[in-house]
Amino acid sequence: MTEVDPCAPHPFFPVLSDEEVIKAKDIAVSYLQQHMSEETCQYAFIRKEGHEVARSMQGNRLQVEIQRLYNGIPVIGGAVRLFIDRDSWELNHVMDGLEFWKMAANSNILAYKEPRIAMEEAWSKLKGKVELNLHYRLEEGVPANETKRAISVYTLDCDWICNAVTGEVTKLALPGTP
Repeated sequence: MTEVDPCAPHPFFPVLSDEEVIKAKDIAVSYLQQHMSEETCQYAFIRKEGHEVARSMQGNRLQVEIQRLYNGIPVIGGAVRLFIDRDSWELNHVMDGLEFWKMAANSNILAYKEPRIAMEEAWSKLKGKVELNLHYRLEEGVPANETKRAISVYTLDCDWICNAVTGEVTKLALPGTP
């Protein structure tokens, strides 16, 4: 029998140091200043549960994700992902989610409409569709050379959205799925 440390870094995805994360974010900010300064939206590094802003990838690369905000509200599908080589620190590729959706839908996603549905009304429409699920996550703030413990946490899961203009409730699904 072989002993395995489930918390050990994956050999294909080496752990990023704090310095590497800072350097990657600096590259991302520089890219935004050079190529997207004319846009009317804002940008933010938003860390989500189990989803770091900068993360390691195969091939000694890393990915940095920047969320696009409009009037301080995150734009669903509007993230900008930058792919950086960890050896040369050169930007290899940029994937702009908004450009992808514009091409796919041939429309202007940022054609802004003022919300007409109050947050409370949207919550009442979505309330029965939200699930509370038990998950495990690894504790945070533990040095890379120490073992992380699995912690039981409850998370909210919902595959539905409420249109803030029309009040229409829609189930999110991948294309081709029911």
